[in-house]
Amino acid sequence: MTGFDSLTKKLDQEIRGVTPGLKVQAFSKGAKVYEAEVGETYRYYDWASLTKVVFSVSALMKAFESRMFDPFEKVNTYVSDFPFETVCANHLLTHSAGFQWWQAFYEHIDLSLPPSERFKQVLEMIYQEPEPTPNEKSVYSDLDFLVLGRLLESIYQTSLIDIWQRLNSELELESVHFNLNNVPSFDPKLYAPTESCAWRGRVLQGEVHDENTWALGGVSAHAGLFGTIDDLAKWGLLIRSAYFNDSASGFEHETVALFTRRSISVDKGDWALGFMMPTPGKASCGDRFSAESFGHTGFTGTSIWLDPKKDLLICILSNRVFPTRDNKKFVELRPRIHNWISDTIESS
Repeated sequence: MTGFDSLTKKLDQEIRGVTPGLKVQAFSKGAKVYEAEVGETYRYYDWASLTKVVFSVSALMKAFESRMFDPFEKVNTYVSDFPFETVCANHLLTHSAGFQWWQAFYEHIDLSLPPSERFKQVLEMIYQEPEPTPNEKSVYSDLDFLVLGRLLESIYQTSLIDIWQRLNSELELESVHFNLNNVPSFDPKLYAPTESCAWRGRVLQGEVHDENTWALGGVSAHAGLFGTIDDLAKWGLLIRSAYFNDSASGFEHETVALFTRRSISVDKGDWALGFMMPTPGKASCGDRFSAESFGHTGFTGTSIWLDPKKDLLICILSNRVFPTRDNKKFVELRPRIHNWISDTIESS
């Protein structure tokens, strides 16, 4: 039995009571070195906050390359009615704008309105927040990316779903999609179930787990994408290629270098421009990844991490929130998975 065979057996044991199923792919120097599916797995997974990087940050990087967007410019340069004069786009991307971590907007917006009008209601509630103090400390917040969603609509002069479709025509992530108006694009049985949701009165399968995104019609800048492990890895490899200056990646090297570089001081948080960076002692990528690593996680049990020093990419999809988000054991298992994969590669 090889080291990777032993690892798959270990994963099959370790996920019991943690998540119904798990898919993982690992790439060393751009080549796939490990792939596993354990437990009950599905074709499509709710990517949750991986939407922030795969969609929103990708779209902002493209806008940066087209000179439509400067991450260090004030938000109200792009969003004329944004009321907070001192908040810049980089504050939103590093979660240091000063907004609170979350709000239950879905409890207050009028679901009978068209999604575009619901989004306006959400923005009005954000704009009524107390005056934030940027750059004091990073507080991970969906509010930052809801505002970035409005910024994207402003610079592209179209809706978020149109921006995604235009972007994905370049990225060619064939399986990756929003389920518009919360109607599954494919047979619901192909989607990993997430939570038995009391508010929606059913088990969610092919409907976005995030309540605020669901209330916005299934499309937002912070959540809503569904897709396969293959396409998550494909996007990660595009970012990797650009980082290592492969001109065929679809992104410019200078852009990816800027967006994946630490953008806030260590005492305030661990963020590049939209990408997480490892927090010593409690990084979701474990403790084998270098300080230069970058990636993101998703609430449903998803993650993507690239260590450019080791040239190691690890992608994980799971539905750890099924049947309830109260099971938080995956938070402890995920860094160990990264450690095990890294150690197995090192020893093979």
